[in-house]
Amino acid sequence: MKKSFLALGVAALLLGNVSVWAAEYDLKANMQKLHSELNAIQTGFILGDKNAVSASLDIFAKDAKELLGEREGIIKKLPEDMKNKKHKANIATESARTIDFNAGIIKEAIANPKGLSNTKRREQAQVAYLNIVNACFACHNVVRDKEVAVEK
Repeated sequence: MKKSFLALGVAALLLGNVSVWAAEYDLKANMQKLHSELNAIQTGFILGDKNAVSASLDIFAKDAKELLGEREGIIKKLPEDMKNKKHKANIATESARTIDFNAGIIKEAIANPKGLSNTKRREQAQVAYLNIVNACFACHNVVRDKEVAVEK
């Protein structure tokens, strides 16, 4: 009986460690995915391809909302030994809201319902894109270990 209880305890411990590692890996993989999608938006801007910007933006905004929009989900994805996880999750959810809002501005600039000049629309879209990048950095500056980020 003691052996089976001990074996069960060891199995639970191993599964717990695997799930923590998987959560950390998921967070890293998800951030790499968002990074790639953000690069696709930037490439669309550089090439002047409205369709590419719009399509990439839809994917990016959807994924950012799914990955960062729920506070409790973010708390679970952060490493267990991390301090101030609730505060960091709040920053992540605020970043998701900022991304969503600015994605709307870019979509509106592309659609041009107000009949603005190309220059004005481009400026609005670029400012909104930079706001998205700033939201990413705001989250990263709080969540990541700053010393490690600078050394890499």
